[in-house]
Parts: sequence; structure tokens; C-alpha cells
Amino acid sequence: RKPSGLPGSTALFLGQINGLLAGGLALGWWGMAHRRWHLAGLGFWLAGTKFQIGLPFGLLLWLSAPGDWRARLRVLVLPCLLTMASFLVYPDWLFHLVERLQAYAPYDWGSISLWRFAGPAALVLFLPPLLLPLERGQRMLALAAAIPLALPYFQSADLLVLLALPIGWLPLMLGNLGFLFFVYQFSILRLLWIVPGVLYLSVLLSPLIARLRARRP
Repeated sequence: RKPSGLPGSTALFLGQINGLLAGGLALGWWGMAHRRWHLAGLGFWLAGTKFQIGLPFGLLLWLSAPGDWRARLRVLVLPCLLTMASFLVYPDWLFHLVERLQAYAPYDWGSISLWRFAGPAALVLFLPPLLLPLERGQRMLALAAAIPLALPYFQSADLLVLLALPIGWLPLMLGNLGFLFFVYQFSILRLLWIVPGVLYLSVLLSPLIARLRARRP
């Protein structure tokens, strides 16, 4: 219920697990870097509790982390065991989840995805980072920036995951535009696509800029 004295459009975001999501991904990356496979698996499993965000970001970090495929597969052991245990505790959770998604459409007023304008064509944004000759770190950042832009639904609050990466000062500063929510409401939140957009373009254009600088006499 809306507390007295607050405007009707004001909302309190209760139950958001963005901090847990970012922390789980960080634990997954740290665990893989330090060869702590069980901790890495636990981190990625925790991030997967918000599957629409945790799974694509978790998959990106899982594939980008240094190591061979044997090490990557070891990370998956604990998440698989925990997922199977969840079916023993609550056998019908997957069916209930599908029913709920069908009954209640996502509340996308705060979504920053370009899917609302371009539809499935937004998935094309994944191709340049995969096809261009980028360094490993640049490719990871470009794909991380493409996820909020290309997924069908991405809340502005989930940008916390992207802002936790080494994305540079400009996207971080642009993230502060979200504080204008108290003046412009959801219209400003939908404009936060500019944060991953600037990161995406800066990463893809950096090799071209470097070549132009190298040719300059």
C-alpha cells in the first residue's frame, strides 16, 4: 500500500536481488580465477536464481574465464546437484514458473532493452563482438554491453551487474542519470540504454581509433 504523503507514482523496489546477482557473478569469476570450483559453481548458481539476467551474464563469464574445458565443466557440478536437489524439495517449481510467466506479463516500464523498438533484430548486436578481431577483455565487455540492449527484457536496476565490471568512467557517470527518476519517472529509466550503448560503441570503435592514431605522423 502507498504510504500517505507520497505521490502515487512513487514505488519502493522491495525484493530486488540485484546485489545477490552481482555478488554471485563476482564469486563465480573469483572462484574460477583461483581454481575454487565449488565456490565458482555456488556463485553462478546464486546468480541463476534471476535466470533472465544471471544466465546470460554467467555464461559470458564462464566462457571468458581463463582455463580449459575440463575446468569449466568442474564448475558446473555443484549447480547441477543443487538444481536436482531443488526438484526433490519442490518438484513442480518449473511448471509453476512457466504458468506465472504466462499469466503475468513482465512489467517493462523500467526496461532499457532495444527489443521494444527493434524486436528480434536487436540480437544482431551480438554479432560484431563475436566477429571483430578484439582482445579477450574487449570482447567480454562488448558482449556484456550487448546483453542489456539485445535481451527482450532488461530492467534498469539490473545495470548494477554491468556497472560492477571495469567499464570505464563515462558509462559509470551516465548511470547517475537514473537519479532523475524522481523528476521524470520511468521515461528517464528507459533512456538508460545509453549506458550499455556508450560502452558497446567505445569497445567496438577502440581498435579503429587505435589504428588511426598509429597512422598519424
